[in-house]
Amino acid sequence: MHPYRAMLYQVLEGRLSANAIAAQRNMSHHTVRRAMTIIEQKSIDRRLIESWDDQKMMTEFGSTRSAHLTFDEPDWDAEVAYLRQGFSRIEAHNRYVENTEPGRVMKYRTYCKRIKEHLATLDPVMSLDHPPAYAMQTDFAGYEPKAWDGEPTNIVKFQLFVATLPFSRLIHASITRSQKVREHILANVAAVEYFGGTTIVITPDNLKSAIISRPRFGPARVQLDYQAFADHYGMGVVPARVRKAQDKSAVENSVKLIQRSLRLRFINRPLPSLPELKQALGEIVENWNSRILRRANGHSRRSLFEAEEESHLRPLPEDRFQPAEIRGEALVGRDYHVSWKGAYYSVPHQYIGKKVSLRASDKTVEISLNGREVAVHPRQYQTGKRHTDPQHRPIAHAARAEQDLEKWAQTYDVAVRQLAAVEMSKDVTSQQRSRRTAWIKDLPRIHSRRRFELACIRAVSSNDLRFEHVQNVLERGIEASPSGSRASGKFSPDKNVRGNDYYGKQGDAA
Repeated sequence: MHPYRAMLYQVLEGRLSANAIAAQRNMSHHTVRRAMTIIEQKSIDRRLIESWDDQKMMTEFGSTRSAHLTFDEPDWDAEVAYLRQGFSRIEAHNRYVENTEPGRVMKYRTYCKRIKEHLATLDPVMSLDHPPAYAMQTDFAGYEPKAWDGEPTNIVKFQLFVATLPFSRLIHASITRSQKVREHILANVAAVEYFGGTTIVITPDNLKSAIISRPRFGPARVQLDYQAFADHYGMGVVPARVRKAQDKSAVENSVKLIQRSLRLRFINRPLPSLPELKQALGEIVENWNSRILRRANGHSRRSLFEAEEESHLRPLPEDRFQPAEIRGEALVGRDYHVSWKGAYYSVPHQYIGKKVSLRASDKTVEISLNGREVAVHPRQYQTGKRHTDPQHRPIAHAARAEQDLEKWAQTYDVAVRQLAAVEMSKDVTSQQRSRRTAWIKDLPRIHSRRRFELACIRAVSSNDLRFEHVQNVLERGIEASPSGSRASGKFSPDKNVRGNDYYGKQGDAA
């Protein structure tokens, strides 16, 4: 509270004299008596003072020179725009002086201070609160520890994998031989087993063993085996944006701590064996997890995890994830199902008549087309058993789902509403839904409303009800061309084509 405001409250209470209040507040008794006079003359009460901010209060009582501006404030947005054109602050201040009347000009030092304060308001930083057990962030360290494997002469570079729970900042780290798909997935499996449960989403880096491609606009293409791992544990894959380390800041900090500690552990020491390296890494991880955190009310990572986050984790499935080994191919029937080992599995109806690839494990059957996953089902061992995902049915067969995107689509052509209904019927996490919705709503803004509607009409006419198809049509600029279907109506031959009459006449002459 401003000292002057506290003094005014004491004056309004009327319990102490001006000298006593001045002594308590370390003020002059003349200042207190002057405030008493103004309160009496203007009939000021406590409620009125509470409604004022400090500047208004000081202006009303006229107690300090800071309450009265002695210079003119420039348009700070215009000043920043001028600086961003390449001019220096001295040049900007000189321009301000030229446009301001004498006696109302602020000094260069004050000008720089004010413009610095304004620049700080243009780039605020938002602190994110991580819900417990919501995400698991993973990353490989840039540091590659060396150790001898089997024989002291066989020196190998290994990879350091780190996983972190952002809420409690609990760390898990392991040594892998490479960053390939199988090694990466097994490291993730070890992480969820170390934490004793699974989170809602997993946030990996954009390495190829997890994310095949990460376009600027649109959803990421997840590697099939990695997607199968996430589905097995019931986690959604929400990768970090490219070159946006803040999306996985918790694991980035953990990587820094672990790799620095591991490097210092073996500095000026003989090269360790692989078991020694793993043992040292385990000790380092436990040391960091048991260390008391700052600003955590006396908690360590481990104690905070056990007290606040562990109970929110979802239980692990009964069986451990195993990579798929059985592979095959099948043709999508008119009922948008494929047959595998006597059972039937649905695929999106857009792929009727397509030849898809199947990969089956003991628990799941994955279906992909041209290297892209289109469906995942639990494996059925009963002959003739059907497993149908409601999202794979045509619009006429499926019930409507959420209404957010559909409400936006009501302002567009009927084709847009049709694609939105299919999109909203997909089962994705709320964060994935938010990102996809933002991407879809950007399409008409980037390519214009008319082109977007034409592309949606083309997508509907070609029976490919995906906004990925709409984006492809827009990028290729073919939204106004026919979708490939033949024109209906009677065929009109060219005048130079010989018809039945011609051949009839030739037959009569013969």
